[in-house]
Amino acid sequence: ADLADAARSCGAETIALWALVENEGENASGALPAQALLQLGEEAEEISESGRAHVLWAPPVRADRRALGVQIDEGPRSAGDAAIRVTTDGTVLPARGSAPAGTLGGTPWETIWQHAAFRTLREELSVDHRCARCPDLALCSTECPLDASMWAGRTS
Repeated sequence: ADLADAARSCGAETIALWALVENEGENASGALPAQALLQLGEEAEEISESGRAHVLWAPPVRADRRALGVQIDEGPRSAGDAAIRVTTDGTVLPARGSAPAGTLGGTPWETIWQHAAFRTLREELSVDHRCARCPDLALCSTECPLDASMWAGRTS
């Protein structure tokens, strides 16, 4: 809420949130425990519904053993599931997972689109992934945020 208020005071009406997370017992440089994703998702939805700010929720990023500041400086992979990051050499990094999907200009788009990381967008959006644990959490509409295989990760 404080972040949304600070952004609004600077004229920003949209904020993108992401979390650097770890599974229980990984002890990866002080990242958030995966369980915190549910509370963060609820708070982000409350902020968005209140009109304080529009909230984009980026897929979580799996923490590693590097310094926390280095990982935070790298930021999220993308600003949402329907986005990609393209590196300077043209490598396409899907919003989720750790494997590149191909290279722009070198891999046909049809091949990139068939990459496993885009399966949710291709097939799963029509399936409701919400469970009894958090039935109203929109964050769960594509994949469970606690499923570590769906977190973004380093590609090298």
